[in-house]
Amino acid sequence: MIWQYLFFLYLLPPIALDAGYFLPNSAFFSNFWTIILYAVAGTIFNILTIGGTIWMFESWYDHHLGILDIMLFSTLISAVDPVAVLSVFEEIHVNQLLYICVFGESLLNDAVTIVLYHSFIGMVKIGTANIMITDFLMAFLSFLMVSMGGVLIGLVFVCITAIMTKLSVIVPVVQPLLCLVLPFLSYLIAESVHLSGILAIVTCGLLMKPYIAGNLNEQSLTTVRYFLKTITSSSEAIIFVFLGMSTFSKRHIWDILFTTITVIACILWRFVGVYLFTWIANKKRSDNGKEFAKRLVKELVNRWPSCRIVHGRPRHSQSQGSVGRANQDVEKILCTQLREQQSTRWARILPIVQSMKNQRYHRGIGRSPYEAMFGRKMQLGFLDTIALSNAERSIDDNEQDTIQHFFPETDDEEDAIAIAKEKEEDFVQRDKEIWHHRNGAALQQQKQAENRLEKSKNRFGAVEVGQTVRLPIDAVDRPKIGHSTLFGVVMEENQGFYQIGTTNGILQQKLTRNQFEPANNNFLSFEEVPQVTSIATSRMDV
Repeated sequence: MIWQYLFFLYLLPPIALDAGYFLPNSAFFSNFWTIILYAVAGTIFNILTIGGTIWMFESWYDHHLGILDIMLFSTLISAVDPVAVLSVFEEIHVNQLLYICVFGESLLNDAVTIVLYHSFIGMVKIGTANIMITDFLMAFLSFLMVSMGGVLIGLVFVCITAIMTKLSVIVPVVQPLLCLVLPFLSYLIAESVHLSGILAIVTCGLLMKPYIAGNLNEQSLTTVRYFLKTITSSSEAIIFVFLGMSTFSKRHIWDILFTTITVIACILWRFVGVYLFTWIANKKRSDNGKEFAKRLVKELVNRWPSCRIVHGRPRHSQSQGSVGRANQDVEKILCTQLREQQSTRWARILPIVQSMKNQRYHRGIGRSPYEAMFGRKMQLGFLDTIALSNAERSIDDNEQDTIQHFFPETDDEEDAIAIAKEKEEDFVQRDKEIWHHRNGAALQQQKQAENRLEKSKNRFGAVEVGQTVRLPIDAVDRPKIGHSTLFGVVMEENQGFYQIGTTNGILQQKLTRNQFEPANNNFLSFEEVPQVTSIATSRMDV
């Protein structure tokens, strides 16, 4: 009894927390359903098939074993911890998909096995003669409730850990303690209400990592990693010592036939289960999915070494406000014209849309785009309700009037020279007007930019050179499994524009103050920033 409490309360939680904390999040969630298939369905398949095979030969054994006793024994031997296999995988650098499936399955099958073990313990206490069909249904419902309840408690403590580490920034020595105590507290609370403490602490360790990475400085993160690895190794060593002692400290009764059938059943049904569930998982994987895309990109890079893969996605019009509003205007004008013209030939209406957009007043430059470009108002004005045929005719008539205005027909040479001089003066005057409007538009834009920059300075505080900052990465610029935040250091500041350096290189575009947030601690320095490369945000390894 003492050994049981020692194992479940003190030795098991650090091992589970270590497994969840050091699990690669991106690869795990990318293959989540495949891991669940192996861990849940595969473990239950092994328990039932191995237990059923052992029970079939029950009359041949030296001692009588009931079906519940055999199933309880089957739960103990069905979940395998493939430490040796994972070590070999790391040495030979196997495919990441294979590694994460084996690693994730070995993590979650322990939680499934422990929950089922407690369920069968309850049935054994009731007795085989007193078991009814409703007890199996209740065991299944209890399995779901215990599992989901443990996950929910883990999620609650993820939020608590994130908030507590954020509030304790002023006392950094307390932060590592919080990162270790709060997950352990989630385990104790889950066990106290008869839920899965393993799933609670694994969930907490798995999901709290991105939050504490932003709240803790580098020294605190290093303390958490090393202390967690140390206490996990110590717990595993103590467990193996107790297992070794139990081998010699107790008197064992050997049943050769029982042992032989158990070993054969484990090898046979695990072999069948691996092939069966791998076949099911591969059926769910399409050649159009992520794995096919990754293989295609890898093959492309191998065949074309100079190729560079940029993380990005097609940008929706609403990803940029001005682009979205302009697209909506064009869409509304086209719909209105097509409806009034009772036509579907939208391409013929595009010149009208272009004309209407170019002659509208733009607040940023203080005039219409056409006026800023050509120095005068557009002569070809159109009403929204004008007929398409009339619009085309008006364009032709205005073009003829313009030609007649600048190049009138005359037979007198002196009149032609006078007209040419007059038109030359008109061209000079036109150039002055164009320069005036373009210069005015540029000054207006500069004034608008200065106003916005001043508002940004007043709203967001200044950031010093050398300070660590956090840059949010837009969803269209990061891979699906990438982080939403990138850490960098301020390299220089010039009139409100900041040059940001990261561990991948220096960003090409200078950023304004509203595009990043200062980090709680400075853990990046100039020396960690490569000075030879200049990269875009979409090229970041986030």
